[in-house]
Order: sequence, then structure tokens, then C-alpha cells
Amino acid sequence: MRLLKGKWFGTQSRRLQVNESIVKVNDQDLGNLLKIAKDYDRLKKESLIHDWNPLPKQWEYLNSQSKVKTFCACNQGGKTSTAVFEEASHLTGIYHPDWKGVRYGHPVITWICGESTDRVRDTLQEKLFGPLGQWGTGMIPKECIDFKAIIMRPGVTGAIHIARIKHMPTGDWSTVQFFSYDQGRDKYQGSTVHRILNDEEPPADIVGEQKMRLVKHDGHLSFTYTPLSGYTANHSWLMESDNVARFNITMDDLPWMTPERIEKALEGLPDYEKRARRYGEAATSSGLIYQFEEEQYTCESFEIPRHWPRISGFDCGINHPSTAVSLAWDRESNCVYIYQEYWSQGKSVPEVAMHLKHWGTKFALPHDAFANDKMGEGNSVAAFYKKEGFDIVQGDRHRWGRIEKVRAMIAEGRLWIFKDRCPQLLKEFRMYKTKDGDPGAVLRKNDDTISSFEHAVQYYEESIVKAEPTPQFEIKQFKPFDPKRGI
Repeated sequence: MRLLKGKWFGTQSRRLQVNESIVKVNDQDLGNLLKIAKDYDRLKKESLIHDWNPLPKQWEYLNSQSKVKTFCACNQGGKTSTAVFEEASHLTGIYHPDWKGVRYGHPVITWICGESTDRVRDTLQEKLFGPLGQWGTGMIPKECIDFKAIIMRPGVTGAIHIARIKHMPTGDWSTVQFFSYDQGRDKYQGSTVHRILNDEEPPADIVGEQKMRLVKHDGHLSFTYTPLSGYTANHSWLMESDNVARFNITMDDLPWMTPERIEKALEGLPDYEKRARRYGEAATSSGLIYQFEEEQYTCESFEIPRHWPRISGFDCGINHPSTAVSLAWDRESNCVYIYQEYWSQGKSVPEVAMHLKHWGTKFALPHDAFANDKMGEGNSVAAFYKKEGFDIVQGDRHRWGRIEKVRAMIAEGRLWIFKDRCPQLLKEFRMYKTKDGDPGAVLRKNDDTISSFEHAVQYYEESIVKAEPTPQFEIKQFKPFDPKRGI
């Protein structure tokens, strides 16, 4: 019998490697080899857990022991297969020989959650159990499934609600339960679990409930998704928190994705979507108000020349955060630079005033700051700040006028934000959207710093009164300030 050099047959527990190009075998050996090959074919059909080999980037995610972790991946990056492989390993207690991640010495209770009932059934459930009518051909070995104890989800053909999985090292039973986000928040209340997997991004209120279910067991929370929704509140938390382990896989990390295949896969997609699908990075979604790449409006910070006029936008919060941003105007190039920001919540009006007083600029306030009912006893917020010595100007109600001005200035290369000094403003830029189905209405959420910014931009010409004497020059074509060129 001829065998090719280097081929593997068998499973983790029984492998045959042939190191010579040609091996002679007798009838008995031939029979044994055929039996191994037959067993191998059966195991491949009945248990993918023994036959799945993660890529290096997938191993990085699997081997993390963080309590909260996220795997932002490109399309076809194997994020769902990787996550399902991990949960199958914990449910069964069957771990890959190269496994360095979290291990459980006992059965676990796991929730597996997805966008909709159909997606959960057709993707997550199928990868774990196999297709409908072929259960036992997925990641979980057939011998580990208690078929008699499976509880189906009412009203949904072929959808499993709860299943028992044998934990092989102990002989006891793990439990896996499937959820969809469209079931609503209340379905996630009451139970305590060891692990929760979210395949694609869940609503924020559901994440809040999930965290509560993990407290008792000090459990693990995982997210695998392609961030097509952009910088949502969840995505921002996952990307910014010090308590979250972040992993990423791109199309360039996939050995089968050639440049030609990548180009073909992304052909015809809008630019904002290509980045998410290729690199697993947050997309600039179609509902975003400022649809520009950050490179078009951010720059490194530098020392602002003393003669540049300055103004601050200020949104003084009573029932929401207080925010402010400062702008400097380079009249030679006719460019403006956002060089500092302020954000606070829960501070009193006098406390905020004390912090901002030293900025020494004129302040542009929203029109409602001048209403005579904000501070009680018929007093306005604007009146208070004016009494405290602030030089203020009243903003107008026309938000879209301010938005269009900002859009035009970015498009012309005349507006720049110091990216190392204004993180909150840039965060809100990524989340500042129109309402679904109504492109003419602004979603009034995560926009407090944006409001201050827009008022500063709207009235920056009025900052001229605060500038020191300015050298004489002609207005030149728009060109961002280069601190190396000198003044």
C-alpha cells in the first residue's frame, strides 16, 4: 500500500504519521489503517471539534483569559466558528492540545446569543449541533448530546432553546441555552450563568442584563462581530475599556484570501463599508452626520500662536453633561483648530464655571441657556455665567445650519481637531447620526460635546475681539498650519 509522505490519519488520541515516501504493509496492517481511516471519516462527520485547527489570530482570542473580550473580524474571518469552537470546548471539557486559555474543571452553563431567531438557528446552532436532521455533525460530538433532553423553542421550526451536553472529564452535564436579541431584555433576567457569547453586536440594555447574570460565577462575556454599525455605545465601550481584551483578524490574515479575491469581495461596496468588511474596523455608517475619514479632520497638537483669535463653545448641562471645546483661528490660512475640550457630569453650575473661567475666551452658548427658568427664580444659565464675568454670545436654533458649515469646512480642509487632546469630541463624531428613516432629524444622543463644538465653529469669527495684535498679511489659499514654518 502506498501512502503519501507527511499525511495525518486519526484523531487527537490516535494519529499515524508516515515519514517515508513508500511504506510496505501486510494485510493486518492494511486492515488497521482502513479502520483508522474509517474512524477518521466518521469523527469528521460527527465531531468537528477534533478536526478544527485555528489560525494564529484565532488562537490569540481563544487563549485569552480576560473576563470580557471581543473579536472584531473581517467577513469570512472565522469569528463565529472560533467562538463556537471555544464554547463547545468548555461545554464538553474537550480541549485542544495547544489550548492555553480558560479551562473549567466542571460543567458550565452557557448562553449563546445572536441577532435574530433565524440567525441563531441557522448559524450558531448549526455550527454547534449540525444542520437540522443531522444533529451530531457540528462542533459538539454526537456522543455528548442528550437528544432526549433537548427543549425546542415554541413557534420556531428546528430552533433549540435548551440542550444538555455531557462534560466528558466529569461525566456530568453542561447546559447551553440559545437567545436572540429580538426576544427583548426581559428574557435575559433571572438566571445565573458561567459564560455568555454574543455573535454580532447586541443592544446596550441586553448587555447590561447579561453582566448581571455573570456576577455570581464571576463569568466570562464574549463578543464576536463585524462592526458595520459604526461607533455605537457598545462598540465604544468595548474599544476603550481597560477591562476588555480586544482581538482582530483581517482579510489579509486569511491564507486563502489573495489580493484578487479581496478586491472581488469588496467590489461595489461603499468606502465606509469596505473598511469594516476587510479589516474588522468600525464602519462609517450611512447614517453618520459627518461622513469623513478621521484623517481628513484630525491632526497632531502643537502650541497655538498667541496672536490667533480663540473662542469656546459651551453646552452647560443641567440634566445632562456639561461640555466645552476651544477653537483657535489661523487667519493667514483661514483654518480653525479645536485644541481642548471639557466634559463633566454631576457637577454644579458654579463648579463648572470655576473650571472654565481660566480659559479666557469668549463663550458661545446654546439659545436655551438664555431661557429664564433653568436656574430657578426666573434666572437663566447665561445670566449666571455673565454675572461670573464670562464673555458670552447667544447661539441660534438652526442646528442644520451649523452642521452644514462644519461639513463645508472639513471638505475644504479648513477644520482640524487635535486628536490627542479631544478624545470625547472624536468619540461623539463617530456616533453622531440621523434618526433611522429620517435623514433630516438628528439623533439627540451622545451629542453634548458635539453641540459645544458646533457653536464654536458657528461663531469663530466673533473671536477676533479676543486676539492680540495680528501681523499684517494677505489671506492665502486654504492650507493647514505647519508649526515648523514659523510665524
